[in-house]
Amino acid sequence: MADPSPDLEQAKQTIVNSSIVVPASAEATSQRKRESEEQTETNGQNTDGPQKRPRLEMTQDGQRRGKRMFGVLMGTLNKFKTDTSTKSSAEKQRAEIDNKLKEKLERERKELAESIAKDKEEHIERQQEKKRRSKEEIAQKLALANAKHRLHLSRYIKTAIEPQLLYRPAKLSEAQAAQLQNQEESAKSELDEVVEKQKKARAESEMNEEEKANGTENRSDAMEDVEEGKDDISSEAPAAGHREASVEVQAIDDEDDSMDQRGEASSQNGDIVDYEVEP
Repeated sequence: MADPSPDLEQAKQTIVNSSIVVPASAEATSQRKRESEEQTETNGQNTDGPQKRPRLEMTQDGQRRGKRMFGVLMGTLNKFKTDTSTKSSAEKQRAEIDNKLKEKLERERKELAESIAKDKEEHIERQQEKKRRSKEEIAQKLALANAKHRLHLSRYIKTAIEPQLLYRPAKLSEAQAAQLQNQEESAKSELDEVVEKQKKARAESEMNEEEKANGTENRSDAMEDVEEGKDDISSEAPAAGHREASVEVQAIDDEDDSMDQRGEASSQNGDIVDYEVEP
C-alpha cells in the first residue's frame, strides 16, 4: 500500500490544530469566574451569619428629615385611629337612634291599636244606646197610645158576655152614669201618670247626655240634680202637665162626643153600637 501524499498529511495537521485553539477572552472570563467562586467560598467560611450593613453617619438635616417623616407617619396612624373610633361612635349612635325609632314605632302601633279598639267599643256602645233609646221611645209612644185608647173606651159600657162589646145607652141610669164617671176619672188619672213619667224620663235622659258630654260633673251630684229636677217637676210642672194632658183629653173628648152623637142616634133607632174591643 502506498503512503499518503504530502498534501493529505498537511490537511489533517491543519484540522487538528484548528480544533484545539481557545480564544483569549474565554480564558479570561473563566479565570474571573473561578476567582469569584473561590472568594465566595472563603467569605462563607470566615463569617457566621449575614454581614451587617454599616450604619451611615446622618447629618443634622438628615435627622430633621427623619423626624419629619416619623411625625407624618404617626399623624397618619393617629388620624386613622381617630377616624376608626369616630366611625364606631357614629355607628353606636345610629344603632341607638334605630332602637329608639323602633320602640317609638312599636309604642305608636300599640296606641293606634288601642285607639281603634276603643273607638270600635265606643261605636258599639253608641249603637246599643241608640237602639235602647229607640226602644224606649217606641215603648213610651205605645204606653201613651194605650192610655189614650183606654180613656176613649172609658166612656162606654162593656158587655158581660164574651167577646165583650162596648155600648152607650141613649138614656143612662144612675149606676151606669156613676160607672162611666169612675172609668173616665181612672183613665184620665192613668193618662196623666203616663205623661208625667215620660217627662221625668226625658229629663233624666237629657241630664245623662249633658253629663257624658261635659265629663266634669260628679255622678252623685248629677243624680242629686236629677232628684231635685224630679221634685221641681212634681211641685211646679203638674199644672202645666195637667194642662197639656187636658188639651189631649179635650181633643179626645171632642172626638168621643162626635162618636157619642152618632151612637145616640143609632141607639134611638134601637141599634146596639159595637166599638173596638179594649186591647
